[in-house]
Amino acid sequence: MLTLISAIIGTILSIKVGWIILLIGILSYLIGYCYSGGPYPILKTPFGEPASGITMGYNITFLGLYINMYNVHPFDNFFWAKAIIVAGPAIFVIANVMLANNICDVTEDVKIGRKTLPYYTGRKTALTILCCYYVLAYIFLILVIVLKYLPVITLGSLLTIPLVYHTTKTFVKNPHKESTFTGILVNVLLVLISEIIFSLVGLAI
Repeated sequence: MLTLISAIIGTILSIKVGWIILLIGILSYLIGYCYSGGPYPILKTPFGEPASGITMGYNITFLGLYINMYNVHPFDNFFWAKAIIVAGPAIFVIANVMLANNICDVTEDVKIGRKTLPYYTGRKTALTILCCYYVLAYIFLILVIVLKYLPVITLGSLLTIPLVYHTTKTFVKNPHKESTFTGILVNVLLVLISEIIFSLVGLAI
């Protein structure tokens, strides 16, 4: 039912806004199906993290930007690339949710035939990648400001660094689904909600 409702809404938006919305929508549906469906689902491979990061981080951001700007702002051939930079923080923190989940479950996943990224890299390297993703998220946040895609006040999101560092450090010490994984989910809220709030404030003043 939810799939049908979203398809109807997407079709209406495509008619009003343009074919790009339809293209991104179809691509997202395809990735969503391939993620858990079919004979070789993505979730059983080392590509689950980029799939989730790109679909939820980039595609949703791109659609949000396009829908709100298509009739008031001229687009150039590099709009998609600019959207990647703006979506950078979302891409990396969302990918980290999947990565952290796979780190916690790597032993159990192998038993049921899921060979995710931590299986190939080892838990220690996977944890290093997780930390690097957070660093990249903040680098992209700064880059967005330097390129003037978002208001300067959005730099206020950097105030979340100590909290993200603390929850990440706790998880790295003891990657556990029931106790420390919640901190990774909190990090998503800290980074993305703070970015949204500071951006809205910057646009309002």
